[in-house]
Amino acid sequence: MNQDNLNQNNINNFNMQGNNGVLNNQNVNNIVQPLNSNVYQNQNFQQVPNNNQDLRPKKNNLGLIIGIVVVATIIGVGAFLILGNKNNDDGHTNTVANEDYFEWSLTDDTMIVGYTEEGLKQTELVIPKKATSVQGLKENKTVKHISFENPNTKILSNAFRNCTSLEQINLPDNLSTIEDSILNGASSLKSIVIPENVIEIGSNFCLDCESLEEITFGNNIIKIGRDAFKGATSLKRLVLPNSVEEIEKGAFENNTSLLEITFGTGIKTIGESAFQKCTSVKTVKLPDGIEKLDIWAFAYMDSLQDMYIPTSLNTISVSSIVQIHNFNVHITQGSYIDGQIDNLMSPKFINKIYQ
Repeated sequence: MNQDNLNQNNINNFNMQGNNGVLNNQNVNNIVQPLNSNVYQNQNFQQVPNNNQDLRPKKNNLGLIIGIVVVATIIGVGAFLILGNKNNDDGHTNTVANEDYFEWSLTDDTMIVGYTEEGLKQTELVIPKKATSVQGLKENKTVKHISFENPNTKILSNAFRNCTSLEQINLPDNLSTIEDSILNGASSLKSIVIPENVIEIGSNFCLDCESLEEITFGNNIIKIGRDAFKGATSLKRLVLPNSVEEIEKGAFENNTSLLEITFGTGIKTIGESAFQKCTSVKTVKLPDGIEKLDIWAFAYMDSLQDMYIPTSLNTISVSSIVQIHNFNVHITQGSYIDGQIDNLMSPKFINKIYQ
């Protein structure tokens, strides 16, 4: 082939599909300018525009460009939303962790001790991975959802006390001890999940959490502390794991909506006033293995109809079961409780039933 000429056969070989803005043989003939040997070498050639040629974008091409820009913009915004936010399993969206929302200890830059002004404006907070411990985040009236990036973060006493708008908190997975008053006064909290590694719940943990409807306990808890869930007036059902051995004073006192209590097989001691004024409970069935009922443990339970007490009980304080009229006590004849019950309350208040 002559370098100065591009024959028709070569043009025909330069053939592309029809209607998608691609050139056919006729279009090539219409737009290709006279060939110059200095411009074209073999099949590697470039088109040199005529000075009189209209270089303005064709309308179809302009529409295509605009379409690409719009799509790219949509993709960019979508990517920003995905990367800038995370969805929890419950459907809530959490802003990613931001260290600037928190004040950090001057002596330990991994300890959170408060909020910054911007942090106090947030309804959703993620505690950053950097944080090894948290305290001083109480009295926040804005935040509704809290989660943790670091499963090993330790939560110190009073950390979220009186956060009255808080509805949900996802505690760190590796938390082993729940310290005192962490959620005391979180009056909007609706549910709480205790991580599997927790072995002890401190005093006043969810004291006066009046909106609390559901508690899910891990299977390694041994002790529930004093007044831990006192005043949870929306709680209707309580299921305790087999690991729980001790319930301290007032732990579930004044849970007036509570209808059902299921004790695990490990329970040994129920402390003073632990279930006092749980006025909606109709049946209490203590498991075999229970050893001690302290004073006022089941006092003022106005709706109680039946109570089952096993032979393992060997210590019962005066007034453990008082101010309950005309209910049935299911006991074993000749057991410790059989010999004590008449001394604890007037026979006219109870119906003794041997099982």
